[in-house]
Amino acid sequence: MTLNRSLLVLLLGLLSCTSSPSLEDSASKPSSGPVSIAYLKTLYTGTPRRITEDFQLSGYVVDNFRYNSIAGCIAIADGTAGIEVKLGFDDAFRYFPNGTPLTVRCAGLWLGAYGGVVQLGGAPEGSYETSYLSTEEIALHFSSDTLSPPIRGSRTVTIPELAPEWISTLIRLEEVQFVEDEIGLTWSEEAYDTNRHLVDRNGDTLIVRTSRKAQFAQLLLPSGSGTVEGVLSYFTPDYQLIVTDLRLLDMSSPRF
Repeated sequence: MTLNRSLLVLLLGLLSCTSSPSLEDSASKPSSGPVSIAYLKTLYTGTPRRITEDFQLSGYVVDNFRYNSIAGCIAIADGTAGIEVKLGFDDAFRYFPNGTPLTVRCAGLWLGAYGGVVQLGGAPEGSYETSYLSTEEIALHFSSDTLSPPIRGSRTVTIPELAPEWISTLIRLEEVQFVEDEIGLTWSEEAYDTNRHLVDRNGDTLIVRTSRKAQFAQLLLPSGSGTVEGVLSYFTPDYQLIVTDLRLLDMSSPRF
């Protein structure tokens, strides 16, 4: 889907130059105003829910999937949690660079889930709990501040520490490597999206999910050990790591 010029002007309208509002405590039940992503996600209780409250999120783009080709989605976070947003056009990275501060006006959007990942999007469609948003809906609900310095922050965790509240946020894993059986393979097979596996010193493993359309899909996996950053995802019943940029890897140390 291609954004026309007038919608793009609306979409990239700058946020007003005010300080960021304080986030609501998740124990409260506001009917309007700024809320955290963590609070918003508590409103999803297993079935699609239309947001009727006048909520506003202030976060930043942690993944526009430019390098992993999850078409029509971005992930945003605010320090409390992250959420996947279904935008409905493949070149979202052109309009939502990673790290871009973003405001979302939530009234009228829907909360749903796919494979255990809570999503923000349009009304349910077929068997899916949310649908992709139209360009008109994007212009109405989203404002990005491309002139502000990019925001970036990852959480250093271990594989056993992975938790639901970190899904759709950027995480950092240290002292990991790809399993021995996968050394010499590419990130993804040509014909289908592919799971590879990281392992730590204790033998704990984590799936690394790579799209066959990723720009680095046909490159060989790193053969050493070290540090990996990516967005934590989930597909029942497994956590998955989505590597967004190979520049976020440092796996040049000898294997352990």
